[in-house]
Amino acid sequence: MTTKITQFSNSTIIQKYLNGKTLDQIVKETNLSKGTVYNLVKRWKDNLGSIGVDEIREFAITVNKSGLTIQECA
Repeated sequence: MTTKITQFSNSTIIQKYLNGKTLDQIVKETNLSKGTVYNLVKRWKDNLGSIGVDEIREFAITVNKSGLTIQECA
């Protein structure tokens, strides 16, 4: 059975990834295959180019763990 990926689910997957979820956690939460999740995240990162996606993700994880909002951190 083929799962149709909508813009909403794509955005949801990227948001979960940016919030520090692992690919395995995203797979469990979305019931998508690991390959689908991996490909969506990879395509998103490739489209952004070299703007430091991993650094942005790490920053978001750190801020999340601190209990601060992005606005409070700024």
